[in-house]
Amino acid sequence: PESGWEAAKASMRMVRERFWSVLGLTLLYCLISSAANLAGLLACCVGVLFTTPVVLFWQMAAVTYLYRSWTGRPLGQGA
Repeated sequence: PESGWEAAKASMRMVRERFWSVLGLTLLYCLISSAANLAGLLACCVGVLFTTPVVLFWQMAAVTYLYRSWTGRPLGQGA
């Protein structure tokens, strides 16, 4: 187990090596999530209740995929 500071430094090292890929994924995520949430707001302000969880799931799935592909190891099962 690492301290919070050591974990943040390790994360920065991983991202720094792949800066442009991370930036591209972040911009793509922002574009898709903004469009989905705007569509949800336009649907009588009720659709945003359905689009927000979907967008958050997409974000979680992308981060999980990147972690697993960069480190080659699965995520831990809790603390």
